[in-house]
Amino acid sequence: MEAPVYGNFRRYYGMRRARAVGHEGGVAVRADGVDERVLALVAWCKAHATRIRRIERVLDVGCNAAKPLLELCQLLDPPPTQAVGVDIDAHLVAQARSALRRAWSQRQPAADSTSIEAMHYFPTCFTSLMGQLPLPSSSASFPTNVTFVAQDWMDGTVAAQYDLILCLSLTKWIHLHHGDEGLVRFFGRIVQSLRPGGIVAMEIQPWQSYSQARSLSRSLRVSHARLRIRPEDMEWILCLLGMTSLGPIAQGAGFGFVRSVGANPRVLRLALGGALSQQTRFPHSQPLYVDISHNYADTLWSKDQQRALAAVADAMIAPLTPEEKDAFLRGLPSEERARAAVLADMKFTDLPDGVNLVAMHVTLTVSYTLRLLMSTLLAALSTRAGCLVLVGRVGPVWQVDAPSIRRFLAAWRRSPIQMVRMGEFGFRALTLAVFYRHMRSAAEAIGYPWGRTDDWKTPPKADEQEAIPPYEYRFLNEELPSTPTEAPVDVHADVVIVGSGCGGAVVAAYLAERGLQVVVVEKGMYVSADEMPQTQSFGLDQMFERLGFVPTSNLSLAILAGSGFGGGSTINWGATLMPRHYLREAWSQRFGMPYFQSSLFSHDLHACARRMGTTDDVTHNRANSLLMLGAHRSGQPAQVVPQNNAHRPHYCGKCTFGCTAGHKQGTVMTWLQDAAQHGAQFLTHCEVDRVIMDRGRATGVEATVRGQQRVRVHGRRGVVVSAGSLNTPAILLRTPALRRNQQIGRHLHLHPVAFVHGFYDKPVRPWQGAALTTVSNAAEHVDPQGWGAKIEVMASAPALYCALLPYHDHVEHKSLAFRYPYSYTAIVIVRDRDGGRVKLDQGGRALVDYSLSAFDHTSLLEGVKRAIEIHMHAGASMIATSQTGVPVYTCPPRQENMASHEMASIPGRYELDDVPAQGQAEHPSFQAFLRSVERVGFGPQRGAIGSAHQMGSCRMGAHPASSACDPHGRVRGADNLWVADGSVLPEAAGVNPMLTILATSMGIARHIAEDLGVARPLDPPSLDAAPRAHL
Repeated sequence: MEAPVYGNFRRYYGMRRARAVGHEGGVAVRADGVDERVLALVAWCKAHATRIRRIERVLDVGCNAAKPLLELCQLLDPPPTQAVGVDIDAHLVAQARSALRRAWSQRQPAADSTSIEAMHYFPTCFTSLMGQLPLPSSSASFPTNVTFVAQDWMDGTVAAQYDLILCLSLTKWIHLHHGDEGLVRFFGRIVQSLRPGGIVAMEIQPWQSYSQARSLSRSLRVSHARLRIRPEDMEWILCLLGMTSLGPIAQGAGFGFVRSVGANPRVLRLALGGALSQQTRFPHSQPLYVDISHNYADTLWSKDQQRALAAVADAMIAPLTPEEKDAFLRGLPSEERARAAVLADMKFTDLPDGVNLVAMHVTLTVSYTLRLLMSTLLAALSTRAGCLVLVGRVGPVWQVDAPSIRRFLAAWRRSPIQMVRMGEFGFRALTLAVFYRHMRSAAEAIGYPWGRTDDWKTPPKADEQEAIPPYEYRFLNEELPSTPTEAPVDVHADVVIVGSGCGGAVVAAYLAERGLQVVVVEKGMYVSADEMPQTQSFGLDQMFERLGFVPTSNLSLAILAGSGFGGGSTINWGATLMPRHYLREAWSQRFGMPYFQSSLFSHDLHACARRMGTTDDVTHNRANSLLMLGAHRSGQPAQVVPQNNAHRPHYCGKCTFGCTAGHKQGTVMTWLQDAAQHGAQFLTHCEVDRVIMDRGRATGVEATVRGQQRVRVHGRRGVVVSAGSLNTPAILLRTPALRRNQQIGRHLHLHPVAFVHGFYDKPVRPWQGAALTTVSNAAEHVDPQGWGAKIEVMASAPALYCALLPYHDHVEHKSLAFRYPYSYTAIVIVRDRDGGRVKLDQGGRALVDYSLSAFDHTSLLEGVKRAIEIHMHAGASMIATSQTGVPVYTCPPRQENMASHEMASIPGRYELDDVPAQGQAEHPSFQAFLRSVERVGFGPQRGAIGSAHQMGSCRMGAHPASSACDPHGRVRGADNLWVADGSVLPEAAGVNPMLTILATSMGIARHIAEDLGVARPLDPPSLDAAPRAHL
């Protein structure tokens, strides 16, 4: 007999130890043992019957002799209408067909059965004496609902859609025969073969079992040596493909078959996600919406272009030579050398499907112009002549050595031609961000703990904390047709609110509490607190706009914007700052908005702060402690940043990927709950195209749910657009009736952000503890009118950190990346005076035109210098900016350590048990470093600049010539149409704008209630409200 090189053991189930069972939940079970995995799966399906779709079609891939499949078909209630077993071995398929006849012959009814079946039961011994019963000729139930096919399931197209797919003891064999890429393709076929809401039960074999399997043939030994993916990575790959783990539901038994079986709910729209967690319970959230099953690379680029990208990416993230590796490891503590060695050997193409992930980002995030530029450069690099022109070497580029590729990329970075710099910047930013976001082993190699954190449970110097249970939201999505209809579905309400962030949630709660029927439509997904994976991939891809990367049209700035249920309040860093007094005065006087200087605005600010449980009694992590220490030593004014943490010591550094504790009081935990409790309804995955206008009056919105089902959500009394400063103007610009309003999309402010990295001798672990609890105001008044910058701490993760590090060569970059646990990044947030604009690209998406003005560049540079000084005074050993062409600065020897009581004079609680020695800010080399930072500056592609706050693109004001909305938030040129979000703010807020947006939206909600006649007698009236009649 041939060796079972495909795992096609002829007596596989005879090798498993039988387990005697009896009646299980009323189902008759044979005493010679039902497969433990089947019992567990049946019990799980029964327990979750109300939450999963009915299992009508079952597929068993690699079914062997089909014992689990046949048992499953008999134990499921109701039974499946169709079951298919597929195996590559025709002999095993024949065994399976024989087993089907034997199962039919020996089928035993329940003990209490009085059916005809019980009277005609065929005893077990008769199969040996007289043979097996023939199968019935036709039936919709067992056994004629079961068929078997002998084929390689990896070949051919995926057509059938199943409710349950079994993949038991198969992953190892797929992996060994098809390699890393084939394994990812196999998982992709599994996902494509599932119906919406379907389940895959998968048994992942451990790595140690591969050693015995590889001995079966020489080809398996060769394949085994090339494998980079490990079984522990497979759950992560499944999550990338849109699966959500429910954790182990059974353990195999006997003879080494101890592998967990996980059941994963299939999502309608496949998406990138984070690593699966055994702590994740069965989700009641909506499906993901970013489709990773699509082959973006083949759609966007030729095979040669993909090969060119892989070559360029492998040169940027390249394995170190033996000499480089020795230098890299030299001097590291013994406990860190193993991690460092893993990082040293990595290259970009170790990331499964990495080229396709970059292609996905190019497709979904960048503008058409940038997409064309990158495609053109890749096409040129794929040819001999084009490579000669761009690289100076005869190509194609994959035949050019990696050092030469790095040299031409460095030349591109220094090019005076902006388009060339844009190309290099795009390749570099996407390569680094994609690799360190999705390559779990790379993130762990630099010291980052993957997945959910429970630091918040045991904050320092505080009692043990418990999670706040999530609210059980219900969604209108459940009422939509399961199969998309050609005609749009109509949904009716009094008021339609587009967006569930800080603006939409407040308005929804305010109007619902006053008796209006409210429907909130949200294009993102809902994830409850106890389901948050807290991984970079899930968080950035599913909870941020465009995968967490919205570049401006000239790639001069990248925007982080929330995109999910709760909007930016779900992923922000908890900062709850009041707007400054000079800003309130300017908005009141310059824009004809007395509300902002009124006691009513103060009332709204404090009411919103109270609703979120805002407190300044915070526990700083080490990063924020170092910022406060550096500011104190350098004489900079610094203060504690209040947090919206429900008066809890919320000590979670990963909240930018969603709060698992429920302590961060974003709108999901506050106003959306208030709205739901007063009858508001919610529709997620609903992307609004335009506002429906009828004779100048807004009557609803046209939208698409999950990219398939068209819907019309009608608002009998009005529409409120609260989709954020990027998408609100885009929706209004796509509405033909509003084209006369030329102010829509203008006056966009982004709070440009520069990044300053400090590296310390002792661990900082920037991912631990509350992310942002301190701020330096030293550069707040670069201009006397209140234009300047604030310095805060960045919520850190490898994808952001590594993409923002200066890149001079691959060795230095890996060295800096490895210092991640010993670093933190200070961010410089500019209150930008000069704004940009939101337009539409040729596909109708928001396109951001924005360039940092010379005026605002001055504020940025001053803030960067103050941030550098903070690191120096706090005792950093190295300092780096995100600028191109500024070397990493190695600090001179530091001064003697200060007394330990130095921290006592600084407000707040601190983690520092050993105060670092103060750096020599007066040292000539440090002053030269500051001058080099100022000389290079932050021109386009000269340094990484980001944005975490967007404001002003539908400015509210008294003057039609300079504002898209009037002082009540009404869109000019339309009736019954309001805007309530950050886009109405007249200018940049200068502080984290969450509280300002919440209070302003409350003021707009008050105006809407008055306009619609639903204001309560005890509601504080608007400043210009008409007198109300009182009984």
